[in-house]
Amino acid sequence: MVMGGTRVKLLGILWGVAIYNAEGEVSSAPIPTVTKSIAISQIPSNVGFCVKAEQLMAFEKHFAAMI
Repeated sequence: MVMGGTRVKLLGILWGVAIYNAEGEVSSAPIPTVTKSIAISQIPSNVGFCVKAEQLMAFEKHFAAMI
């Protein structure tokens, strides 16, 4: 694909990201002796998991079976 004189290549498809949780004080969660309000935020770590473009055709039979 060419856009404005620059060649663009598909490297792969992103299927997930790595995240970690940070706890604060907002929602309720059961604790064995007392109920304490906490917030759980998902923070992206800017690390992604992808399927390389050269491997995408390996999924063709799987997707065809889903139709």
